[in-house]
Amino acid sequence: MSQTQRPVFITGGTGSVGSRLAQRLIDSGQAVRLLVRDPARAKAFQGRPNAELVHGDLGEPGSLRGCMDGCGLVYHVAAKLSGSNAAEFERINVEGTKSLLEEARRAGVERFVHTSTIGVYSLSPDKNITEDHPWVPSHLLYLKTKQQAEKIAWDYAGQVPLTVARPGDVIGPGQQAWCVLFMEMIKQGRLNPPREK
Repeated sequence: MSQTQRPVFITGGTGSVGSRLAQRLIDSGQAVRLLVRDPARAKAFQGRPNAELVHGDLGEPGSLRGCMDGCGLVYHVAAKLSGSNAAEFERINVEGTKSLLEEARRAGVERFVHTSTIGVYSLSPDKNITEDHPWVPSHLLYLKTKQQAEKIAWDYAGQVPLTVARPGDVIGPGQQAWCVLFMEMIKQGRLNPPREK
């Protein structure tokens, strides 16, 4: 992983993906600035010489002002994943992304990496989906707002150097949906693990 002279800014640094990214960068000697909504959840990074915690909330655009000043690379990894409050999904995933991009443009960052999802293709039954595959509108709040957020990101591509990543099902330590939850269900006998034939 290459280093930059300027700090790397990360949203979602207390989540399963963002925390691993932050840890890896910090361990390599890279200066990292983490946007945290709840400092208590960022205890692993408190006191680390290469880690700077800044308080902010994607749902509160005013709290983001100046958060990227002096940073070179931005990894926007944070997102609202679950729940049923449509306004909150919109506020965090869509408006939060737009506010971050606006702040990135103002701060003159070198690159903004927007973490989208393969979910932008919704639950398409098609095989061999390519990046150009049309998006099917989704009624699921996470997928719907991630589609909207990625469209906004592409709207900023001429103003902010942009990379969009569309990960699939993320697995690994601390990942709730695809790891911890599955293990708990197996232990409770509610899910049978695959067996070798």
